[in-house]
Amino acid sequence: MPRRGARGTLGPKRLIEERRAEIDWILDYHDDVTSDLSALHGVADWRALDSVTFFSLARRLHAYPGAMRARLFEEIAREREEAKRVADAASASDALAELERDGWLSRE
Repeated sequence: MPRRGARGTLGPKRLIEERRAEIDWILDYHDDVTSDLSALHGVADWRALDSVTFFSLARRLHAYPGAMRARLFEEIAREREEAKRVADAASASDALAELERDGWLSRE
């Protein structure tokens, strides 16, 4: 049965876009998924799996020590570092604005 959105039944194009968003990540992590399926689940050739089994296993690989977990931790660390950099830059900008507002700094 088609899912319903705020404007009624979702059309085929929207359903395809949603499904694609759910599975597109596999392209970026293909080598790591292949490696982990082999190392953790003994899957010599992932192409022998049906799609339901493949994605059921693949989307849980981050729960086990392997390449996917390592990638996840790397990405989390990178995102935290970027968030800290942005926050530090905003804080510095706010501090300069406060100094300027209080008359301690002039941008002329």
